[in-house]
Amino acid sequence: MHICEKELCSGCSACRDSCPRNCITMEEDDYGVIYPKIDEFKCVKCNLCKSICPSINPINLNNPEECYAAYQTDYETRKNSASGGVAAALYKVFIATFSGRIYGVCSENNNVCFKSGNSEEDIEQFKGSQYTQADMEFVYKSIEEDLVRGYSVLFIGCPCQVAGCISYVLKKKLNIESLFTVDLLCHGVVPQKYLREELSYLSNKFNWSEFSKVTFRTNIPGANYHFSLQYKSDHNTIGQYRKPAIFSPYLSSFIFNTSLRTSCYNCKYSTLRRTGDLTIGDFIGLGKKSCYPEYKYKTTNTSVILVNTQKGKLLCKSLESELFMIERPIEEAFTAAPSMNGPAKPSRYRKKFLKLYPKRGFRRACVKSQSLLFIKEKTKYIIKKIIKKV
Repeated sequence: MHICEKELCSGCSACRDSCPRNCITMEEDDYGVIYPKIDEFKCVKCNLCKSICPSINPINLNNPEECYAAYQTDYETRKNSASGGVAAALYKVFIATFSGRIYGVCSENNNVCFKSGNSEEDIEQFKGSQYTQADMEFVYKSIEEDLVRGYSVLFIGCPCQVAGCISYVLKKKLNIESLFTVDLLCHGVVPQKYLREELSYLSNKFNWSEFSKVTFRTNIPGANYHFSLQYKSDHNTIGQYRKPAIFSPYLSSFIFNTSLRTSCYNCKYSTLRRTGDLTIGDFIGLGKKSCYPEYKYKTTNTSVILVNTQKGKLLCKSLESELFMIERPIEEAFTAAPSMNGPAKPSRYRKKFLKLYPKRGFRRACVKSQSLLFIKEKTKYIIKKIIKKV
């Protein structure tokens, strides 16, 4: 028995969390991609997993009603965030305004996963982009418990994860009005097995005994779009590892669409119509076209906020004391954003990568399949460096 077509399964894990017999597990295939696996001996064919699957039973999508360019003005607060620091501000105001529970992605014990929190101290762990598929860790069951206890809940995730969360809450007939959702403008996700393999390779190569704080985006000068982490060597030396995207097989394979999950190339959420109450991400193309109102403010690492529902308006209103915000045309955010204009297209290197991966592993498959790309992009990178010096 299978739940939905493999190429459409996003790995949201709503099916696993909903199973009353606990007979569904999420397991990796030969390419490291997780899919639900059903224990046929325990399954009673209730079909709850199929009825809750957002790939089979799509949730209602929302047309944005308002659009804002936004960022945190305090650099120290914003520096570890991926873009304008909007998610961190949302967590902060949600705790203060609603005394609610917050859910986001963090890196913990060599595992990127969803965690909950209820204090400002918990927010720091959620900062920065994790360009991998996070372990859902029965997060929907945890959200169910919070809603049953009467808490308001803020869930920030990829559109497919938000769809899974909403589908779960609706099917369980929980209080949907107490669930606030924010979907991210998503380029796609890389199977977490690839990240584990890359970290293992680096640890062995450089003799690290520990590593933490794995990030790919920050507001720190010279560190944006870098594969970054903090490590401890076998000699107890603490240091910072940081490589530009083109010198990182992991990050470059993500950016150039070589290593994404299969369903990302068929994503039905890469459209203007959104799953969450709010949508946040990079405001690409901000202020660049004369057909839109003039924009005189910061553009680098500035976020877009799309307000999609009445609950989204309530959240957005609460942000006014935390962010610089200015309203912009919805069309300005939509026209230049790849994540709202169709799914990612597989790179020309993907077929070779998939052919090599089962035998060679991630690092070798990635370097071998993208060898021409590395030569081209490294040459461009070096030329830019030389021009800057001149």
